[in-house]
Amino acid sequence: MGEIFTFTRITAADQLLEAYRLRFQVYARECRFIKESDYPQGLETDDYDRFSAHFAGFDSQGRMVGAVRLVLPSSPQFP
Repeated sequence: MGEIFTFTRITAADQLLEAYRLRFQVYARECRFIKESDYPQGLETDDYDRFSAHFAGFDSQGRMVGAVRLVLPSSPQFP
């Protein structure tokens, strides 16, 4: 049987940290878009996060398997 995923907007601080950790994993370690040493806490976050809506997908065990942010029009500019 196939995996069941759920998708939701995330607003809880612990889930946002998990999304930033996942972003760091992908951007620094997997794709090497950013230098890992520039993010000693292992979190990729920036000023646009506070102007964004964050969403995540979770597997049937409740583990975050993907995340996305949408920068909203309230942002002073886009990244």
